[in-house]
Amino acid sequence: MTRLVQHATAADLAYREILLRITTQALTAGERLPEASLAAEMGVSRTPVREALRRLAQEGVVVLVPGGGAHLADPSLKEMADTMEVRVHLERLAIRKLSGTITPLQICRLEEVIQKQRDADLDIPSLIRQDSLFHHLLAESTHNEALTDSLDALLARSTAFRILFAGREDYDNHLILEEHLRILDALKRRDTELAEKHLEVHLHLALAEYSRSGESTGTPRKKKASHAELRPVPPPAEKRRRETLREPRQGGTFP
Repeated sequence: MTRLVQHATAADLAYREILLRITTQALTAGERLPEASLAAEMGVSRTPVREALRRLAQEGVVVLVPGGGAHLADPSLKEMADTMEVRVHLERLAIRKLSGTITPLQICRLEEVIQKQRDADLDIPSLIRQDSLFHHLLAESTHNEALTDSLDALLARSTAFRILFAGREDYDNHLILEEHLRILDALKRRDTELAEKHLEVHLHLALAEYSRSGESTGTPRKKKASHAELRPVPPPAEKRRRETLREPRQGGTFP
């Protein structure tokens, strides 16, 4: 790994380095994160590493155990499904409140996020942040603070899931951009039902992505090759999206 220069932003650099190791699967779900070893590998003291781990813990990616060090979170498929089930209800509410009232400024802000997501290219942490920001803005634009705060808490958990279980091979930024554009286009046309449907498809596919990349029992993630050997190759993402669009609405819940 690249040696980090110890200066005022050492904690930020340590944070980015640990995050990079997670998103590239150099670290796996449930793995211990000893401060001393990480600090030695990065060429920094333990203080910036400790600060980076605290930040990751606040984001739900790392679990800090008093007196027991730190380890990566290891969420189960049920935790992911439960989170997405609640998200779909809250975000459908946001869509219904926005439809017919969304302003040109709110549309512009959402378009800016989509453009930043497009510009991020293969910077996975940045792509994940922009993805979450798009959904945050949907709620924030309703001017309902309770709705926004509730969704933000779920977005933090969803972001942790994505960071832990979605590596570069899984993250289809082109497809995610298309889904965001469809949601926004339906909102522009004041088509509430279509906007809700596109939202449900988007979140269903996000859960499917987590499910394919993680272990249903919550055990540490294996390498991609092992998964390919153990289960059949899933259909292409665009085909899955079309198939989901043809499915009748199930009240926004997940199986």
